[in-house]
Amino acid sequence: LDYVTIPSFLPKKFTEFKAILNENWINEVLKEATTMFEKERSVLVICNTIKDIEMFKAAFNNSGCFSNIKIHTYQRDYENFNLQDLGPNELIIATNLAGRGTDIKLSKELESNGGLHVILTYLAPNLRIESQAFGRASRAGSKGSARLIVSNVDDQSIQELKCERDGAELTRLDSVATYYNN
Repeated sequence: LDYVTIPSFLPKKFTEFKAILNENWINEVLKEATTMFEKERSVLVICNTIKDIEMFKAAFNNSGCFSNIKIHTYQRDYENFNLQDLGPNELIIATNLAGRGTDIKLSKELESNGGLHVILTYLAPNLRIESQAFGRASRAGSKGSARLIVSNVDDQSIQELKCERDGAELTRLDSVATYYNN
């Protein structure tokens, strides 16, 4: 099968920060968001489940440090979630639905402050989903950054966790290929 690689219209201005693995990952997410808000940036926290969205929203509200932050939540695909002029110091808490087909347009002020910062709060089941989530941070040449912050109770490194994930994905793909070839 022939293919051609089509480059992006505008180059990405994206920075991925080193992953944080911590038993106290909720506080790490709050600390990361605080750092970004001090820089007048906005944050997208991508959660694995709706229950996680509710937990993070409560954590942000109960901390008392985010009273001047506008919080958006997005839980289901039928909810209206179209942010056309995202400004500084806005927080979006969503499932990975925010990573698919959601159009978040940054204000000029937010863009000049460094753009949107994405925090992925779980290890995505495959690299494609992880890349899709991080891709929310730097769209159409906009500036942006991202960090993976996950709970680590088994004391594994991020490399070990990703190797396990990628190995499981390869096994799954191999089983699908075997099924279709028979």
